[in-house]
Amino acid sequence: MGREHFDSILRWAKATMADGKAGRAVLEAQLLGFQRHFLGGMSRDLELISSGGGTRSINLAFEAVLAAQPSSSPDEPLKVLTGNPHLAVERAARRFGFELGRLALDGALCPVRLAAAIGDASVVAVYAQTLSYTDGIADDLPAILAVIEKENLRRASAARRGAPASLVHLINDSCLAFCALVHNDGAQKGRGGTKATPCLRLLDLSVGHTTPVLVTLDAHKHLGSDKGVSTVVGTRGTLERLRGKIKVGSQPSKAIRALTLARANPSPLP
Repeated sequence: MGREHFDSILRWAKATMADGKAGRAVLEAQLLGFQRHFLGGMSRDLELISSGGGTRSINLAFEAVLAAQPSSSPDEPLKVLTGNPHLAVERAARRFGFELGRLALDGALCPVRLAAAIGDASVVAVYAQTLSYTDGIADDLPAILAVIEKENLRRASAARRGAPASLVHLINDSCLAFCALVHNDGAQKGRGGTKATPCLRLLDLSVGHTTPVLVTLDAHKHLGSDKGVSTVVGTRGTLERLRGKIKVGSQPSKAIRALTLARANPSPLP
C-alpha cells in the first residue's frame, strides 16, 4: 500500500512537470485548495501568490497595501500598527519607507491601544500574528478585526461624502500557526466541555466585512516542503493590484511547487 501510494504521487508529479498547461496559476490554486481546510475562506473568492519565503510573503503583503494608496504623496509617512512583530516587518518598514507603530502589551498587539491610534488617517495597515515568532503569543484577532472594521466603516462613509479615505488592511501572519488554526475553527468543542473553541481563521472571521485581509503562511512549516516556499493569500482585489508590478523577491519554480503539493496531498489531483 505504501509503495502504491508513493508511485501514485510520483506519477502525478511527473505528469504535472510534463504538462505545459500546468503553470504557476494551476499549482497555486491547488495549493490554496489544500490550505483552505485550515486557513479558512472556503466560501470566498481569494487571491494567492506563492513566494520564495516568509520574508518575501510579508513584503508582498505590504506591497499590496502600498499599491492601494493614492499616487499623490502624503504630508506624513504612511503608518503600519503592530504589537511585537517578526523582524521582517521592521526590515519592510525600512525598505518601503513606512512608519511602524508598536502597540504591544505583554508581547501582544493591544486592541485598546489600537482603537486609540487607528483613527490617524495615515494608518494604512495593521500587522497581527496568529502566533508570535518572538513570544509565542497569539494576538486577539477577533478584537483586532472589530477595531479595524469599525474604523473602515467610518472611512467608507467619509469616502461616500467625498472625503479622501483609504481602507485599513489587516495583515495576518499565521506562518507558525498550523496547529492553532486546525484546532481553532470556532466550531470544534473544547476538551472536557461543550463550548466551541474560538475561531482564529481570519478569512472566516472577516466574511461580510469591509476590511481587506491578507494572510501569510510558510509551507515548509506545515507541509514538509523545502524551506523557501511560502504563500500570501488575500481577499478579493488585494493581490490583484500587484499584477504587472516589480515585486521584491523571487517566486518558487514549477518543480518546487509540484514537490510541495506532492508532499501535501495524499491523493494528488490527476
